[in-house]
Amino acid sequence: MSFEKNDVKPGKDIERTIVADGYLKSNNAVTVQRFRYHMGAIWALMASLVIGVSIVLIIHSKSAVAATKTIKTAGVITTLAGKLVDKKIAGRIRKALPNTKIEWIRYTSIKGVFEFKAGKSILYTDSIGRFLLVGHVWDLKYNRDLTQISKDKYLPKRSRRQALYKNRKIDWKTLPLSAAVRYGNPLGQKIAVFHDPDCPYCKKMKQELTKSNRFDVYQIMYPIQSLHPGAYAKSQSILCKFKKIPSQKCDMSKALDDSITFAKHHNIRGTPTVVTFNGDVLVGYRPVAQLLLLMAKSKKPLTQ
Repeated sequence: MSFEKNDVKPGKDIERTIVADGYLKSNNAVTVQRFRYHMGAIWALMASLVIGVSIVLIIHSKSAVAATKTIKTAGVITTLAGKLVDKKIAGRIRKALPNTKIEWIRYTSIKGVFEFKAGKSILYTDSIGRFLLVGHVWDLKYNRDLTQISKDKYLPKRSRRQALYKNRKIDWKTLPLSAAVRYGNPLGQKIAVFHDPDCPYCKKMKQELTKSNRFDVYQIMYPIQSLHPGAYAKSQSILCKFKKIPSQKCDMSKALDDSITFAKHHNIRGTPTVVTFNGDVLVGYRPVAQLLLLMAKSKKPLTQ
């Protein structure tokens, strides 16, 4: 900013030409004072803008850090899994689901997700009851169906097949083991599994039992020909290969017929069906974790 002195004219005040921001203006003393006032206001406005931008950047930075922390803590395994939630959380969830008869609400292994029993169902929600999750929760690290474990623990047995075998026992010594293929860990818990080679759940269960290395498995071949016409021939081939008998000289029809007769006599109508060393009968596919849980309830030791 600079001032230049102009010529003095009679009858007029001394004038100064103010050069500011590329504009030329002729002003008296009052104008100079106004100019200074406006320049001060401009500087104050610029300072306010700088401060405002700084505050926004700080808030944004803190929000980003908080969001990062939220992402890092999401899905953390909690130590409260299985315990009942406190009254505050339970109250919020019940209030959000007024038409649902909730028997209990428990913490799960997933932070922020809660399990509750409503009628004959196991369901999941968040801490305020906004989201409802329906389905099964799996722990992939330990290959466990957490929902099925809760169902077995808290829900009444509704399956007719399960009720049929609830108090049934099969003496291990009577099993048709001549039709069995043995695999797994010889030092593991001894079980027999009636197996159809064309049964998809039999294959799935075998994969899980093998992977767990917790069981000494006697896989009793039980082809259900009404469902799988080719299962009988496949069962023969599997037994011959296991016993290392050349296929041209191998005839396992008697062993298979004995297995089929035994299964029908003991009302084993489907595969897979598990028989523990104690004689307990478990019908249908069971994840390894559930199988271990059910076997742990047995009063007798499960190995020889």
